[in-house]
Amino acid sequence: MKAQTSDLQVLRETLEALLTGQVSVAELRGLSEENMEAVYGIAYTLYTNGKYEQAAKVFQFLCIYDHLEGKYPLGWGASLFMQGDYAQALQAFAQAAVLDIDNPEIHLKAGECNLKLGEHEAAEMALEAAIFYAEQDARYAAVLKRAKLLLTATQRKNKQKEAV
Repeated sequence: MKAQTSDLQVLRETLEALLTGQVSVAELRGLSEENMEAVYGIAYTLYTNGKYEQAAKVFQFLCIYDHLEGKYPLGWGASLFMQGDYAQALQAFAQAAVLDIDNPEIHLKAGECNLKLGEHEAAEMALEAAIFYAEQDARYAAVLKRAKLLLTATQRKNKQKEAV
């Protein structure tokens, strides 16, 4: 009986550490940061070679094994987006935004998903966030340019609909 109580306590402490972000599944399973980066490299290569379905599976694995790293759900969402699964991609981008709220790429991708889904108000909000965060960092000049272009086009289209 005492061993069971001890096992339950260890399980409780492990789950608490996992849920509070003190540890990832990868760490619990003994996967090093180098291992995770190697897997990320595979996912990235699959994505850049247009193998989006395979890339999505590897990025999803990474998301499960390290729920605290923002680039994993960003890659997963991008892979899903390229497959046309905009609703699921939007969920992945939401996860990425929780982890890296000031990354304008995430908001840009969320805006693009919302546009594909016909959610123009949500798209405008996401694109405005992308612009806000991209203006804070010159490295995101291309994101800023695209977000402004998409926002202008979306607003123009919405005004045309209202006029009809």
